[in-house]
Amino acid sequence: MHWDSYVWGKQTVEQLAKELRVSVPAMRAKLDAYNIPQTLPYQELLPTSTTLAIDAYFRSRGDGTLIFRSPELRRNLLWYDIRYETVEEYLRGIRLMQEAGWVFTGFVVDGRKGVVKALSSLAPVQYCQFHQKKTIRNYLTKHPKTDAARKLKDIVDLLTLTDEASFRAWLGVWHHTWDTFLKEKTIHPDGSTSYTHRRLRAAYRSLKTNLPNLFTCHTVDNPPNTTNTLDGSISHLRTMHRVHRGIKLRRRRKVTDTLLRGKYPKKFQ
Repeated sequence: MHWDSYVWGKQTVEQLAKELRVSVPAMRAKLDAYNIPQTLPYQELLPTSTTLAIDAYFRSRGDGTLIFRSPELRRNLLWYDIRYETVEEYLRGIRLMQEAGWVFTGFVVDGRKGVVKALSSLAPVQYCQFHQKKTIRNYLTKHPKTDAARKLKDIVDLLTLTDEASFRAWLGVWHHTWDTFLKEKTIHPDGSTSYTHRRLRAAYRSLKTNLPNLFTCHTVDNPPNTTNTLDGSISHLRTMHRVHRGIKLRRRRKVTDTLLRGKYPKKFQ
């Protein structure tokens, strides 16, 4: 099928036109004639109880797609375009699926501000450990210069390998050891002051804030510890929008739908 070759085979319009011996405009017309299903997987599958991993992919500022995936079913259940990654956009998708009969035992998210708090009232939330480690790396860099930062990085490196009690203990010892260092201030020429180690303080504050949700993966329902289940889908999207850069909005949305739907029949029980 021409559409499958375009999407999954990553062939350009020009390549397909040459292969089929038609003009480029005629090939575009063939592709634009393809119609995507009018329902989404959460409407086609039998509603069940599942964890829900949620993440957004942005092609550019104000142009993104929010994706809802079941790690247990290995299926993307719902997606839609968004301009901004807001709490309300997360809740909108969850409500749609709940109204269709889906039940969620937990959520895995990357920690967008306010999202964890909002979702925690519905089910246990796992803050993505990968994103937490990435946040700390952004604050401390890959090669921290101070002993305090290096010690904190060593603790964070163990995040995915340890349990909550151990991590809390290590973080507590670290803070007790470096508390005075964290309180050091710099006096500026105008007489004002600021904390000397602001990025280190921010890294520690991030860990303390997110700690209650970093080890939900060790609870009875055992949700995934990261949103990595969505990486394959998002990687496909990045590749396709790079290969077909500049395609018009309607066809781009069809490409997004096909990739996120995956290679499944329309009805999959």
